[in-house]
Amino acid sequence: MALHVALPPGSALRIASSAIVKIDEQHANPRAAYLEMNTGWPSAAQLKELEAASAATEESLKVAAGGMHVELTMPPNAAYTVLLHLES
Repeated sequence: MALHVALPPGSALRIASSAIVKIDEQHANPRAAYLEMNTGWPSAAQLKELEAASAATEESLKVAAGGMHVELTMPPNAAYTVLLHLES
């Protein structure tokens, strides 16, 4: 999938920064962490690890002067959010 964001010429807005948040097998996946623990019922410390494994984090994306272009490959059952921080 390709995402292209172009601001109109002469626009007062600009993309100050951008990021992507991913939920897939490698990101925000407490199930994978739980299976790796190989335990019946997690301990209090393991529950904290699972909570940390479920957190979605932002990864910065590169922004060009007039906009941005991103090529993404999303695996099945994934959800991605692209965040654009605009300023004038």
